[in-house]
Amino acid sequence: MERVKFGSTQSGNWTIQVSNAGGNSQDYAIVITAMGNENPVSDLATVSSSLWVSTNEPLESETLIIGANWVNQAPSTTAPYDVKVEDLTTGVILYNVSKNGLAGGSSDSLVFTHAFTPTGFHDLRLTLDVYDTVDEPNDFTTGVNNNVFNLQINVSAIGVRITPFTEAGSPPVDETELAAAKVRHIDPSLDDSITFRLKIANEGTSNESINFRVTPVQLLRDDGMLDPPADDWLKFLSIQPFYQLDAMGGGNSEIVLDLTLRDDTADLGATPYPLYALPGTYVVDLTAWYRSSPVVSHTVRLTIIVDDIDGMITSLAGVSGLTAVPGEEATFSVSVMNPGNSPSVYNISCETPNRWTMSLGDGNSSSITLEPLARLQYLSVAVRVMVPPMSGGEPAAGIVEDITCITSHVTNPALTQSDSSTVTVAVLEEFGTDLYSSTGVPVGAAGNALDEAVNN
Repeated sequence: MERVKFGSTQSGNWTIQVSNAGGNSQDYAIVITAMGNENPVSDLATVSSSLWVSTNEPLESETLIIGANWVNQAPSTTAPYDVKVEDLTTGVILYNVSKNGLAGGSSDSLVFTHAFTPTGFHDLRLTLDVYDTVDEPNDFTTGVNNNVFNLQINVSAIGVRITPFTEAGSPPVDETELAAAKVRHIDPSLDDSITFRLKIANEGTSNESINFRVTPVQLLRDDGMLDPPADDWLKFLSIQPFYQLDAMGGGNSEIVLDLTLRDDTADLGATPYPLYALPGTYVVDLTAWYRSSPVVSHTVRLTIIVDDIDGMITSLAGVSGLTAVPGEEATFSVSVMNPGNSPSVYNISCETPNRWTMSLGDGNSSSITLEPLARLQYLSVAVRVMVPPMSGGEPAAGIVEDITCITSHVTNPALTQSDSSTVTVAVLEEFGTDLYSSTGVPVGAAGNALDEAVNN
């Protein structure tokens, strides 16, 4: 539960955003109390990475894919509006389009191609609602201007080019194959490394010494930010720089080499369970440049996608000779381990055929959802089964009741495991004594003494 309170002296328009930091879909309810009312407005807004280019350091005259995306973060549909992408450095409008109204909470995007000719840095700008036709609480004139997003790219002179080969090991023949050649998938249950074949070519008119750099592997977050990976990644080049290359067209104007990236933390041969590479999207940037003129360079980003591996291992403990007398509990435990590579949430549910009371963990429910378990992490959960109190001689000593515990993966319901055991009703040795009168009336522990005639 989250509570947010503002002082009574604070007035104005407020935007409430609800986000889910967990890994599963989550229903929620929201209650708002205020001396106010809902304000049905619209608000176009840029987001992180609202403007992007297929490569941040393209070559001169290289055809690039440029994209933009934005949202209406308020509840009401906007009026029609215009969107513009421009190059502030050259004063050129790269793309201009009119859009119909955007519904509240919705997003929109555009994609186009462009080739930059002047070298150097280019400042690009995305502008929403160019002619200010949408009434917004945040725009060019009021609130915080969230209708503009800037991006800077560096256009290098043609001279050296990096070309990744396709997964089959051949040079790409078009832009589609080139884009695919920059991406590799790793099935962590089979591999912990990937190899890219690369060609570095001198497209200049003179012999040059080429330097080459590979950045460390970094984790690409959903918001576009880069983080150091939790695992240790190593990189290996089949041929170390520098590379002395002839002018374009010469017999030694290009070189082909292999770049291998390996998750050194992963261990597929580990016992008793393999240690898979952590999932996610990882990137490395490759840069080649003239040693004599570093401004003549080319940068390519390679992407490695490590797939998710779901798994589950369960076991029971303390079930040998599990017994309890009527009215008391028998206790054992269920252990769950995550043998996969991503945090996983599991649900455990236990029952008996006769619906004896079952309690899991510290609660009184027969079902429990665990906190996410990380790679190779395990957790034991106490299970208590209550043998019903004695009633009419039942349950009789020696009766055996089956217990079934089903563990399931919350985000992958097809992944389930059933574990079974039994509990035996133990002998209840319980008796009482009482004194009865000749008429059959019990005296009782707190009864009054009765006069009885004795014939001796």
